[in-house]
Amino acid sequence: MILNTHTKDPILAHRLLMLMIFTIPLESVVQIEFIGSITRLVSPIVLILCMGDILKTGGMRKLGRFHFLSIVFVIWCTLSYQWSVDQDRSLVTLFTIYQLTILTVLVWAFADNTDKLKMLMTAYVLGSYVLAFDTAYQYISGNMRAYRARGAGADPNDLAITLSLTIPVVLYLSVHTKSRAARILYLLYVPVVVLAVAFTGSRTGFVAMLVSFSAFLLAKWRTQVMIIPVLIIIFFNMPSLLPEQSLMRIQGIPQEITSGTLSGRTIIWEYGLDVFYDHPYFGTGVGTFNAVVPRNRSSHNAFLSIAVELGLVGIVIFILIFLSLVLSLRSLLRHERVMWLAALASWGVGSMTLAWAYQKPTWLLFAFVATWVANKREEQNADMRP
Repeated sequence: MILNTHTKDPILAHRLLMLMIFTIPLESVVQIEFIGSITRLVSPIVLILCMGDILKTGGMRKLGRFHFLSIVFVIWCTLSYQWSVDQDRSLVTLFTIYQLTILTVLVWAFADNTDKLKMLMTAYVLGSYVLAFDTAYQYISGNMRAYRARGAGADPNDLAITLSLTIPVVLYLSVHTKSRAARILYLLYVPVVVLAVAFTGSRTGFVAMLVSFSAFLLAKWRTQVMIIPVLIIIFFNMPSLLPEQSLMRIQGIPQEITSGTLSGRTIIWEYGLDVFYDHPYFGTGVGTFNAVVPRNRSSHNAFLSIAVELGLVGIVIFILIFLSLVLSLRSLLRHERVMWLAALASWGVGSMTLAWAYQKPTWLLFAFVATWVANKREEQNADMRP
C-alpha cells in the first residue's frame, strides 16, 4: 500500500480525470474514425498524466478494503487466463479490467475530499445529460430501431441503466449545492432522464429507474415538492408520448417477470448454469462466457457471467466487493446512505439482466461509493481532533 503524502494539490490531474469521467456515458455516442469511442481517445492520455502526477508528488493515501478486494479479484482474473478456454477473449477482457482498476485508484487518489468527489460525480452527470438529450433527439428525429430510441450507436438497455444510476446522485447534489443555477440544472435533469429511459423502451431500465425513485421518496428530501408533480405529469402523459410498442413493453413487465423468458434471457441463463456445473470452482476463464454458450450469446447477468468465467472463487470475491461497499454505508448520514443504496440497488437491478461485470459505469460507481465513505470518515476524524 502507498502512504498518503499531500505535497501538492494536483488540480490539472483532477480536471483531466473529470474530463475522462464526463466521456464515459458518451462512449457509444461520440465515435472517432480509426479510434472508436471518445473515451478510448481520452483515457490513455489521462491515465498517463495522472499516474505521472502520483509518482511526482510522492504517492497517495493508503488504499482501502474495497481496493484490496478488487486487487484480489484482478489477480484471480489474471490467473484464470492459464486455464481459459479462449485465451484471446480473456486477454481482451483482462486489458479492460486493468483499465477499470486504474480508474478506481485514480478516483481514490484525486478525489481525496468530498468537494473534489462531487466534482467528479457532476462530470458524470453532465455526460449523462448529453446522453439523455441525444436519446430524446434520436426519438424526435425518428432514428429508432425496433421502435426503441437509443443514443447514436448505444444499446437501449445499457443506455437506460447508465441514466438510471445517476438519479439518486442528482437528487442528492440538487439539495447540497449552494448554486441556484446548479440546482436548477440538476432538477431539470430528472424529467429529461425519465423521458429518455421511457423512450428506450427498456424494461430493465424502467424498473431500475423506479428503484432509484422509490429510495428518493423514502428519504423525504425537500426536493419532493418540486419533483413529484413533474413526475406525475410525465407518467400520466406517457401513453401519448411513447410509441405503442414501447408502451406495451413497459406495461408487460409484470407478466414477463412471472411467466415470460425475459426476452430469451432465462434460456441463456440455463445454458450458463450448465457450464457452471461443469466448471464449478475455477470457471472457464475470464471473458469467455460468449465462447461457452450456443450462438456466442451475452450472459445478460453480471453475476452469472462471473460465476461461469471465474467459478465459485471469483463470484465469492465479487460478492464480497459488493457487500463491503453496502456495509460501509452504515457510517454515513441517512440522506447519504439512501443516495448510495439507491444507486447500488439500481445497478443491481440492471446487472440481473445485463452483462455489466466489466463495464466502466459499474466500477466508477463502486469507486465513488468507496471514496465517499473514506472521505466522510476522514473528515469526521479531523473534526474530532483537538
